[in-house]
Amino acid sequence: MIDMTLLHDMGLKYNTDKCHLFPSYGKSYLHIYEDLFSKFQRDAKIDLFEIGVRDGPSINMYLEYYIL
Repeated sequence: MIDMTLLHDMGLKYNTDKCHLFPSYGKSYLHIYEDLFSKFQRDAKIDLFEIGVRDGPSINMYLEYYIL
């Protein structure tokens, strides 16, 4: 069973390859990321570095998630 978390829903919205519906991967890591990020407030100022951004959909997802 796949846990549809807020971050995962945003991943679907922005069509990031980190959600389970991305055709070439079929796995989701966003529930893990959301668990790891849960120690930060969503309005906290954070520095986030991502390697391999493709066309940038996950950057937009993180911008919305962290209310920037």
